[in-house]
Amino acid sequence: MSLYFAAAHPDRVAGLLAYGSTVPTCTEDPELIEQWLTFVVSGHGTGYIAGSLWPSMAQTEEGLRWLARFERYAVSPAMLRSIIGTTVVLDPNWVLPALRVPTTFVHGKQDPALPYEDVEAFMPSLPGARFVAIDVVDHVPWGDIDLEALVGELETLVDEGDWRAETTYVLTAVLVVASVTPSNRAGIEHWVTTMGGDVATIDGADLVAAFRGPSTAVQCAAMVQSVSTDLRIGVAVGEARWVSGRLEGPVVTEAIRLAASADGRAVVSSAVRHVTAAEVDLVERPDGSFQVAGPVPAGTVAVS
Repeated sequence: MSLYFAAAHPDRVAGLLAYGSTVPTCTEDPELIEQWLTFVVSGHGTGYIAGSLWPSMAQTEEGLRWLARFERYAVSPAMLRSIIGTTVVLDPNWVLPALRVPTTFVHGKQDPALPYEDVEAFMPSLPGARFVAIDVVDHVPWGDIDLEALVGELETLVDEGDWRAETTYVLTAVLVVASVTPSNRAGIEHWVTTMGGDVATIDGADLVAAFRGPSTAVQCAAMVQSVSTDLRIGVAVGEARWVSGRLEGPVVTEAIRLAASADGRAVVSSAVRHVTAAEVDLVERPDGSFQVAGPVPAGTVAVS
């Protein structure tokens, strides 16, 4: 979420510090996902999971009991399952090329949860980022770590960050609706504006809208397709910029292409699939894109 926010809102982010973090490897294997979810949820409330992140606290029986309470107070088993289920399918690698703000990764050499070597190997994916190693016993930042070094890196980002930097391109989710008619345009624009999108006009497309959050764009597409079965809708995510009320960038061209290939159901790019947690069923197509299979469930609120 922090990577996406920094790429989508560079005008509001002077720098990004990630502690004890790496870009996860997503998986589409339902059986593997279910095995992992079952393993995590079965240990909830025992202190086992929290203890693996905070081993210095788990060394005593009293500390383990405290961690067990911590787990139960922090999240329910159902919410834990939902959170973990989301993280194993999201792939932030799609976001990295659009990340342009100063970024620092701080990681412990003895981190018990995420191996130092794995994070170090990931860093070439962010050539402009700094990698700072610190001494740790625990993974959690409130445990036994070199907190002074961590705070020092954060202060450096604050002091050296350019809070007035002007940005040209930002990470944007683009929704294109083709085959718009005067009779259904109002209904389409209603859903776009209601869900926080900005309508733009460009040559060669009927309606183009920009969203800062991919989940909202996908959910909007699901609602728009209920306006008329004749609409062709495409959603893509990538870098774009506004120029005199027009939205420009390769991502717009991709969204137009996806809309042209749609037939009754909205189509989203593979990048959108891997950076969204929208409550919408997506079905993979032979070309690697995804089709929106159904509308948003009743009561769903879009949060991106």
